[in-house]
Amino acid sequence: MPDDVFPPILKTDRLILRAYAFQDAVDIFEYAGDPETTLYTTFDTHKCIYDTVDFLSNMRIRYENKTAYDYAIVSKENGKVIGGGGVMNTSKFPHTAEIGYILNKKYWGNGYAVEAMSAVIDYLFETLHIHRIEARHFAENERSGRVMQKLGMTYEGMQVDAAYERERYHSVKYYALINGD
Repeated sequence: MPDDVFPPILKTDRLILRAYAFQDAVDIFEYAGDPETTLYTTFDTHKCIYDTVDFLSNMRIRYENKTAYDYAIVSKENGKVIGGGGVMNTSKFPHTAEIGYILNKKYWGNGYAVEAMSAVIDYLFETLHIHRIEARHFAENERSGRVMQKLGMTYEGMQVDAAYERERYHSVKYYALINGD
């Protein structure tokens, strides 16, 4: 793998995690434009393909500045971008990263989110030497909580009405994983 590839490509049995590209716009819009898939996200549902292109333009800038470890999750079987995931925040504390993910609902329930985020976690621990990885989800999104549990993360608690998204308050559940656990 060339040293200048950012973020570095990660591979699993069924997936390739790589930088987003403008050619991915249609696949991304398929899930980012779906209100059911984006119900619990902190970004607005994409209303048109131009929202997706704008997202990709912002990602390109973040890649050029080497400030984003965000990945397109690509199925090896069909080459389709089936979701996204990566590091949402690394500036909170030194050696701490917050992860997040989204998956096209057509691929829910097949272990893809766990497989993809396991690769990201391994990279964060083994290559970037991150000490603590955090994740959170709206309390009503228990599906995401199950992903975090399957990743080996420990439930640390809930903050009531800690987030305001889509014109209402949400309680937020917090999970974490310490390097070496």
